[in-house]
Amino acid sequence: RAETAPRTGRPRTGDPGSNNELVDALVARRVVLPIDLHPLDPTQSEDLVRECLSERDPTPTLVDTVVTRSDGVPFFIEEVLATALGGAGSEQIVPPSISAALETRLASLPEATVEVLRYAAVLGRQFDWHVVSAAVSCPPHDAIDRLRQAARAQLIDAEGGGFRFRHALTVDAVQSSLLPEERAAICARLSATLETL
Repeated sequence: RAETAPRTGRPRTGDPGSNNELVDALVARRVVLPIDLHPLDPTQSEDLVRECLSERDPTPTLVDTVVTRSDGVPFFIEEVLATALGGAGSEQIVPPSISAALETRLASLPEATVEVLRYAAVLGRQFDWHVVSAAVSCPPHDAIDRLRQAARAQLIDAEGGGFRFRHALTVDAVQSSLLPEERAAICARLSATLETL
């Protein structure tokens, strides 16, 4: 009887991080077979939303919001949907499970890196790192180091000449962690920075 190797999934080939390093080592030793996981496309995401609701007929707005905010990640689809059905507005609230996971990642980063991410989140999912660097009075080479740390934590990705939060929910989670006073101060600092650039 032939034995089959256990299979393991990983979100993206080549992503940094200790989990992928472990998977790569196990693959090299032929202990496991990797299965690369890719996001669902919008149609597949809609199908999953409808499947999760089985008998219920979701409103087009609910389906669109869940699909848009989940970025095709099945876990995010289920969590955003559960939060929306639990009475919270799906456009406003980060599901507690996702918020807790992101808080853990943020807590593992140096405070200076978290500060850069807070400023970036106020700018939106795609952000100009030069503006963030200037707003936090950080020399560009230090800002790049901080952004590299955030990328290793799988919170942001490089995109073209700028950066982008990996998931819409990441931006929402970082923004929702800000007190109103903090957000106002960050907005004022960003605004003043934009006027000088």
